[in-house]
This record gives sequence, structure tokens and C-alpha cells, in this order.
Amino acid sequence: MIWAHRGARDLLLSILRRRAAIPLIPFLARVTGTRALVSTAAVTAAALFAVGLALSLFTGRDALRGALRMVLIGGGAGLVSFVVGRALGVAIG
Repeated sequence: MIWAHRGARDLLLSILRRRAAIPLIPFLARVTGTRALVSTAAVTAAALFAVGLALSLFTGRDALRGALRMVLIGGGAGLVSFVVGRALGVAIG
């Protein structure tokens, strides 16, 4: 039975690692400056929207509302991180 848990864990981690690279796509395409920041925000918002839609399948809530909620929460967290990074003198690019 322990092997089943280990396999499930490995599968989940593999999926999460791939999805965690989504915001990096614009940088991997060698986009720089403001275009990179805007592109990353758009790609991340699309990914968060998709996750919110998928989550609504499990919660039984309205799909659009769940997707927008996920975008707002994730976008808010990203915005706070960006502002704190700027305040600490960390610049992108």
C-alpha cells in the first residue's frame, strides 16, 4: 500500500512542477522589460482562471465566479509580492 501512496505523490509533484513553470514562459521566450511583466501577468491570470474553472467542478459552485475568485486571490498575492519586492529594491530585468 505504501507504494501506491508514493506513486500518487510522485505524480502530483510532477504535475505541480510543470504547472509552476507557466509564469516563466515569457522569460523563456526571451521577452524583456515591461513586455515580460505584462506577458507574465497575462499568462498567470489565464492559468489561474483555468484552475478556478477546474476547481468549480469539485465544489459545485458557479464556474465563472470560481474562476474570477481565483484570479483575484492569485493576482492580489502576486501584486503584494511585487510591491514588497519593489519596496526592498528588487528590480525585474
